[in-house]
Amino acid sequence: MTRIAALSDVHGNVTALEAVLADVAREKPDHIVVAGDFVLNGPEPAAAVDALRSAAGAGTAVIAGNTDVAVADFDYAAAFPWMTDGVPDAIAAAAEWAHDALGDERVEWLATAVETGAPGNHVELVHRARPSADQIKDGAFQRADGLWVYRKLPARELWGQVMRSTYDHAEPGVLFLDRMNRDNNLNYCETIEATNPCSEQPLPPYGCCCLGSINLVSFVKHPFTNEAEFDYARFARVVETAVRMLDNVLEVTAWPLEQQYKEAMAKRRVGLGFTGLGDALAPMWSARARPSRRSRGTTRATSCSSTCSATRYRRSCSRTARSAARRSIGTRGERSRSNRRSRRVRRAPARRATSTPTAEPTWCSAGRRRRCQPCRARRSC
Repeated sequence: MTRIAALSDVHGNVTALEAVLADVAREKPDHIVVAGDFVLNGPEPAAAVDALRSAAGAGTAVIAGNTDVAVADFDYAAAFPWMTDGVPDAIAAAAEWAHDALGDERVEWLATAVETGAPGNHVELVHRARPSADQIKDGAFQRADGLWVYRKLPARELWGQVMRSTYDHAEPGVLFLDRMNRDNNLNYCETIEATNPCSEQPLPPYGCCCLGSINLVSFVKHPFTNEAEFDYARFARVVETAVRMLDNVLEVTAWPLEQQYKEAMAKRRVGLGFTGLGDALAPMWSARARPSRRSRGTTRATSCSSTCSATRYRRSCSRTARSAARRSIGTRGERSRSNRRSRRVRRAPARRATSTPTAEPTWCSAGRRRRCQPCRARRSC
């Protein structure tokens, strides 16, 4: 999987830029992208451009932003198209000061970055599979590391295509896999390789996607009144039940692969979230609370998330402790046979009646089950 580190909004702060680039370099991503707003409103525009030029020479993709257009050639209409009445004097003064601080050579480099991206700044589209003969004829080649370079694109063009596609179709998504692995509670024993298609549950190899969702609207009490409130206590109880339910799903699932079964039993990964947040907040915005409804909505959304998270952790820990105490280690076949035996309902074989049944069945001593006189088979009350 290709890892891309993306930075933005340098704004002439060369100290922060160099520190971030150094941290990113230690992570050794496949590509580094610095996008937009290089010098405006910053203390050291010249030093920032010099640092960006060095990074671009080392292979970093440098993509200019709208404020760089204003600094490079004072085209405020292109830089700030939403400001139809002209830009404020403060922005114009900041752009002119940065332009003068850069000098002619740096301004020329910045203008080139605005038009086409930094000189020599291209992204390689690579894959391990060998291209077709026509693609090789068109310029595809194999690198020293064995990967094939299918095409080279200007970084600005590729980034623009990603942004347009994300806006129009919500794809492709940008996934920070290194951050996921650092924040993963199980990072000491696994490495996340991918996610499910919607990316709500990152997974290790052979990991399962056992997800559930709770409708928040069901927990609003006295909706559309001044007494409207959210029932956090009942919500926490439902979260506990839902965690247990998802854990039971792992037990009854017919796993296609042995590796999937072992992964599920070893970590018992489940994912529980909620839906209907907006529909739950709307009935709680009473008329008298209207001036502060945004802050109250944010507070309630945070409370729902924290309640759900804390309850999930607490229930998962107690469930795991009980399961580990009673679970024996064995092969999958032995475990499956044991589960089938434990769930099997044993019924006495029915014998053909040899006499006429009595009119009324007799009850067992506990009074909960009845027995048919001819065959003596248990039947539910």
